[in-house]
Amino acid sequence: MENPELTFWKQWIKGPYPWLGSWKTCRDAYLSQETTPISSRKCEITEFCNSKEEWSKIYESNVKDKTCVDVGVGCDGMVPFWKDAKKRILIDPLVDEYHKLIQEESISQGEPDIDWFSGCELVAIPAQEACLKFRDSIDGTIVFRNAMDHDTDPVGLLKSVLSLAIPGCLLIFWSELIHKTEDVGHYSVPLNEADVMQLFSEFTIIRRFKAIHGPNYVCKSELGLLAIRNNK
Repeated sequence: MENPELTFWKQWIKGPYPWLGSWKTCRDAYLSQETTPISSRKCEITEFCNSKEEWSKIYESNVKDKTCVDVGVGCDGMVPFWKDAKKRILIDPLVDEYHKLIQEESISQGEPDIDWFSGCELVAIPAQEACLKFRDSIDGTIVFRNAMDHDTDPVGLLKSVLSLAIPGCLLIFWSELIHKTEDVGHYSVPLNEADVMQLFSEFTIIRRFKAIHGPNYVCKSELGLLAIRNNK
């Protein structure tokens, strides 16, 4: 049986989707020549930032010439589109499969050079194992969005992700706290917000945010945070 995540991305990569912002596809986002590029999703502006100007400042301070990581990146994420980062690390057990999908779609469209994973370091191992490899090494931005239900130990996974950050590192985090759908590659997440918030004791919370969801999406409990790692 094919992993449902892979099935989803095979459908998704064709686009368009309403949350892609000003672009109809990832191709359009990748080809964007904006001085402060955002991802194929509108997340930076419509979710955790109050304005494009605020995102521009964050981009200058926590993306440009810094090391950034996207944990559970799927086929797009945010980090792949941050062309000014010194290093872009994409962690996902299926990331090689996703890269193959991107390349196949580009070739089918007659554009074999359109590859938004190009230049990124692809880490196709379980996230907790990957986090040990990069522990205390991320100085730019960590993106961990909608991936806690991909591990049998969601709290352990979150702790591992937080361990990546050095002081000054930015964190973009969003997750359902109650997730009951179980299929191949997905697990229940029955968490209490107060308990989860204790895990961020070494971070200063800049603001909380709610994610942009597609039509008919229902979430019983969610937590979104823009935060920065404190000095030790």
